[in-house]
Amino acid sequence: MMNNLYNMRWDVSRFDQIRRVSKVILFGILILFLITFNPNKLFSEGRLSLIIYGSLLLILVNMGRLIIIAIEKRFSALEYSPHRALLIGDTTKARRLIKDIRHNPHLLYDVVGYVTKEKKDKPFSGLNFLGTYDELAKIIRERKVEEVIIAINERSRDEILNLVSKVDNPAVIFKIIPQMYDAISGLKTEEILGHPLIRLFPETMNLWQWAFKRLFDVVFSLLLLILFSPLLLFVIGLQILSGIYPPFVAENVVGKYGKAFGMINLATANRSTGKQPLIGKILYRSRFYKFPALINILLGKMSFVGPRPEKTEVVEYLRKKIKFYNRRFQVRPGLTGWAQVKYRYEEALKHKRDQLKQDLFYLENMSISFDLRILLRSMLIFIGGKETR
Repeated sequence: MMNNLYNMRWDVSRFDQIRRVSKVILFGILILFLITFNPNKLFSEGRLSLIIYGSLLLILVNMGRLIIIAIEKRFSALEYSPHRALLIGDTTKARRLIKDIRHNPHLLYDVVGYVTKEKKDKPFSGLNFLGTYDELAKIIRERKVEEVIIAINERSRDEILNLVSKVDNPAVIFKIIPQMYDAISGLKTEEILGHPLIRLFPETMNLWQWAFKRLFDVVFSLLLLILFSPLLLFVIGLQILSGIYPPFVAENVVGKYGKAFGMINLATANRSTGKQPLIGKILYRSRFYKFPALINILLGKMSFVGPRPEKTEVVEYLRKKIKFYNRRFQVRPGLTGWAQVKYRYEEALKHKRDQLKQDLFYLENMSISFDLRILLRSMLIFIGGKETR
């Protein structure tokens, strides 16, 4: 389960399914083989039994997997049920693609209609016209579209970028015709075996990695809250004595899948006068004012590592100004992140675009080792007394 072996995506070939299953089984058998290693008896009765067991496991598990896939395909069940898709474009390539979908039952697309840049008043390859590019987000919501297939002319590279940036639901899957690959250079893609499409923004971590990341968040946020609770109580007392009341402040920020939540921080200024006493300056310069955000991490609203949480009003503005901005909401926002350690967080729009590039780089290269690297760099910045980036 931790290796996503129960997540049988329909658009992955059966060969790749067998390869993934076999790799995990062989790894497990190898571990057992090493544990039972005895230089005096390389092929003892127990080890021979282990080899036979591993061979049977490989055959039976893979056969069972193929049988389950065949049953699901036969009855159009679970992952192999038709996926609601939207076609973008009325080009010759789009026509060929629709013909290919209709003549290949393994392409599980229920194409609900098509969208073009300009308004049309006629069907295309038997598909109804649903609207223009500007109505894309609304059409996807109303039609409950799961996948968007982009089949516009290859010369329209900017259009591809604009189209993806218009969709506010990061769960929607985008696919394009392979010849358009260079239109999104710099982003990882994953070829869908079995049919001529390439998936944009593929998942980069397995379930066990997500589980480890969440476990790390829970354990260390709880541990830090317990260890530093006396210091926190002392700081709250100093805040109240300095006229900072209430000692906590909650900012409305945007989290995973674009859902807003209240990020908890320590207040650094007097609410009535707006002045920042000495304790407020110390909290701000030491970054200890962010400490209560560990509660957000413990509750699952944030993570230690992820894109920087932005205020709701800032997000509304940046969504209109920066392409792909919604893509940063695929994961929980973080207390620190790749953009924070690479760039100083300034408010200028130019800097926000640079920071988004780093956020997208993080999303496309997420891993446990990358998270640990970011945490280490963040600690070095903190210990070195540099400004938060």
